[in-house]
Amino acid sequence: NRTFSKSFENLDELNKNRYTMIQKYIPNPLLIKDRVFKITLPIIIAKCYGFVKGFVNKNGMVYWSRDKFDMDRPKMYNIIASKELMNKNRTQDDVDKLYSKYPRTYIELQKYIEQNDIGINPKDLKSKINKYCKMAIHTAHKHIGNEKMIENNVSMDLYNIDLIIDSNFKPWIIKFKKAKSIENPTELERRLRKKCWKDSLKLFNYVKTNKKNGFNLIWEEQ
Repeated sequence: NRTFSKSFENLDELNKNRYTMIQKYIPNPLLIKDRVFKITLPIIIAKCYGFVKGFVNKNGMVYWSRDKFDMDRPKMYNIIASKELMNKNRTQDDVDKLYSKYPRTYIELQKYIEQNDIGINPKDLKSKINKYCKMAIHTAHKHIGNEKMIENNVSMDLYNIDLIIDSNFKPWIIKFKKAKSIENPTELERRLRKKCWKDSLKLFNYVKTNKKNGFNLIWEEQ
């Protein structure tokens, strides 16, 4: 925002700020049906009796740009993928109809890539995405669950990571933040978030079930 940007007018002031933000414009986003997309995945960082574990959930969301990408006339509506822009001045029925042929979940995206030749197979792309999820987990885990009273128990936090993919199939982390309630959730978001919370309770047997867990262990450190 303007106040935040104002504080960085002088580069000498950077070291006096607690937070520094670096932005990079990705001029070559991977497009599907001429639109930019971002992937939002739930992540759990858990501290378990001296071990740190990182999990990523397969039930992520995919969000799309409002307009089709235009390299010659880039603007917010055609270069940024977000739920807010998808829904701006549209009803949910309009949104669902417009994006009915676009993958809306991470699982659907992998199926789409498997069925359409876009230059990479879904397993390779998933491996690349997991690599960047691991980087985020490695960076964040030192700052959570360090209280003495819980070091011999289990402490876990749920996060969301947002990524975009460029045309060279390189993921870029847009955002990594603690998960919070979704504003005006769609039925699909409600269903996936409910699955995610249930899966998080299954991880450490808070809820016993024979159903398969959507979280996969991707990182561990003692």
